[in-house]
Amino acid sequence: AAVPSASLIPLDFDFIRGN
Repeated sequence: AAVPSASLIPLDFDFIRGN
């Protein structure tokens, strides 16, 4: 993922672990 997504779902673990 390009931007860090602090969501409940760890889909952006590419850049940062969801939550």
